[in-house]
Amino acid sequence: MKLAFAIKLLFLSILCACLCSGARAQQSAPVEETNPFGGLIGKNYADYYAIIQAQYDRAAALDSLGRWRQVVWFYEAAAEGGTDDLRLNAEIFEYIARFRESRQNGLTPRPHYTAEDYIADMLAAAKKAGELGLTEIRANTLYRVAEACRVYLEDYELAFEHYRAVETELDKLDAFEFPLKYHYYLEIGNLYLSFRDWEEAMSWFDRIVAGEPSGWRWWFAVKHAHNGRGIAFRALGEQERSSENFRQMLSYERMEDEPDNMYEMLRAIAIGNLGTNDLQAKRYHEAILRLRESMETMARHGDYVYASGKATQLAEACLLSGDTPGAGRWLELAQDYADRPRTGISGEGNHDGAYYRVAAKYYAAIGNSRLASVCIDSMRAAEQRHNEEFSARRLLRVEQRMRRTETAAHAEALRHEQQQKALYRRNLVITATAAGLLVLLLVFLILLYRKRQAAYRELVRRSQQWAEVTTVPPQAAGHAAEEDACPPEEAAPEAADLPRNGTETNNTPDAQDIVLMEEVERLMRERKLYVDPAASLDTLAAELGMSRFYVSRAVNRCAGKNLSAYLNEYRIKEAIRIMSQPDASRLPVDAIATDAGFNDRKSFHRIFKQYTGLSPSAFRDNIEK
Repeated sequence: MKLAFAIKLLFLSILCACLCSGARAQQSAPVEETNPFGGLIGKNYADYYAIIQAQYDRAAALDSLGRWRQVVWFYEAAAEGGTDDLRLNAEIFEYIARFRESRQNGLTPRPHYTAEDYIADMLAAAKKAGELGLTEIRANTLYRVAEACRVYLEDYELAFEHYRAVETELDKLDAFEFPLKYHYYLEIGNLYLSFRDWEEAMSWFDRIVAGEPSGWRWWFAVKHAHNGRGIAFRALGEQERSSENFRQMLSYERMEDEPDNMYEMLRAIAIGNLGTNDLQAKRYHEAILRLRESMETMARHGDYVYASGKATQLAEACLLSGDTPGAGRWLELAQDYADRPRTGISGEGNHDGAYYRVAAKYYAAIGNSRLASVCIDSMRAAEQRHNEEFSARRLLRVEQRMRRTETAAHAEALRHEQQQKALYRRNLVITATAAGLLVLLLVFLILLYRKRQAAYRELVRRSQQWAEVTTVPPQAAGHAAEEDACPPEEAAPEAADLPRNGTETNNTPDAQDIVLMEEVERLMRERKLYVDPAASLDTLAAELGMSRFYVSRAVNRCAGKNLSAYLNEYRIKEAIRIMSQPDASRLPVDAIATDAGFNDRKSFHRIFKQYTGLSPSAFRDNIEK
């Protein structure tokens, strides 16, 4: 920001130097060399705003050279002061100078600096002020934007929108920080008053009246606020409340720093408005006294427009009270005042309509019907012109309000449509993402399922090979000795068969064990003793004609497991062979368990899964057809 500011200062200095060279070549009058903005350095806004305002007023009377010299001076003072508020105020001063140049067809760095350009630059400055926390400058800039919208664009609704933004900023400030606060309230209230929006106007005037006294400017604003309230109450038909506000204006003493002419003119306005109320209330004597005092004071201070209006009211009061000659004299004076330059602070408008109305009554009273008729025609023309101007302004404001409402509605509809599109796109992305994830999940599950099925089929294949060839499947090697269906007393060898020391520590089969085990194997293959659920160590010993001790020892030494596990292994192999038959799918699992030698479905399921890794149903489902 500081670099851009320095570049702009350099550019403006070069421009001003070029202008000065041209002025010297034309032997122009010497230009003041003292920087009037030097007094701003080191002060806050409340202390230096009056200096800036004075330079604004002075710039209006300067030529291009003087105006751009002022801009350069302001930039130089801002560069020396080095504060954000001075730099921003220098930019704002430049925008105002540019706009005045463009309105006067003077020299400007931008040849087409329109009101829209000016408003855009000022809004940018207001935004910058907000970002920097410079509320006073933001309020002042937004007010100038609102005035530009009202005066140059004649966009009253846009102006009122910016006035509301000004209101927001003013509410953050007190009058000591921002001395123009009540002045802005007054101007906004008067604008509503000009549109005959009485209630809204009074709301702004009420803020001034309820404010904290802060110098003669507040007193000036509060007197005008009472005046506006009095006019509004009069329009609403509340004469007593109207007169109460005008009397309140007269109750204020003159402030020490209040200019004499300002104090006297405001009193004259209050007295004149009381006279108007007296005239409407048919108190003609009181009306004449007050109207005359008001007229003479305002004429003495050069406000001839206001004085002309009061002279016209004096003529009307004289006519209604029967003083026709007096009415003629006042009418002549009203016409004389109307022909003089229109200056002053009263804010009164054109009194031609009222003048012609009273003049028509006067000429009718003295019997001059021709002039009375002329005055009536003039009155109607003046009133029609006034009403048309007012109606056009109100109609324009209504049209602007409707257009702005339609624009806002269209913008809202467009925003809603964009939101809907964004929502649709977001939902589409979410749906597509979810669908993609779901597809990936399904693919993963399918692959996982196929992998599991392949693993199951591999287990089935190995189990089938084991059932036909091997003795113990790999996956059951660590669990084969866990199950022992023999009762404890049968599992132990008989005392007569034990070695003399009472222990059995040799697990290596001898020749007797091998021969005996071959017989056991033969019985299992040929007679399938294992399919009998009641098969036990006693049954096998009886078949072999051997002691149960030697049979148990042979099985344990040769097979590496107890007899119960040995029988279960054969039973599982038998179940596998049964389920591997082509037509086995129709057999119930319980029937397969029974045919294999199990008398307990639960035990069959547990032991089958222990050996194969699959339940009987899963095993049968994964047999390759």
